[in-house]
Amino acid sequence: MDDFINFRKLITPSIIKVVFWVSSVICITAGIVLIASSFGSYGGGATAFLSGLLITLLGPLVLRIFCETVFVVFKIFENTSSIEKLKSGSKKR
Repeated sequence: MDDFINFRKLITPSIIKVVFWVSSVICITAGIVLIASSFGSYGGGATAFLSGLLITLLGPLVLRIFCETVFVVFKIFENTSSIEKLKSGSKKR
């Protein structure tokens, strides 16, 4: 509990995973809705279809890259913290 209160234990990496999956489901659903609605439109059906296809395929990929970038920042923090602990432990000896 002390680690949590003093921000040595972070909850954001767990939240990032949930945000990724929820956002991926939203992208896929929005893409499928756009693809389905493209069949009912007369003028811009091809544009809506291609937009829906791109959102369905590239949306989760772009989200994954973004979430991994944020996740790397937290991994760097964890590694820096562990190096700090190792350095402080060796100074006590």
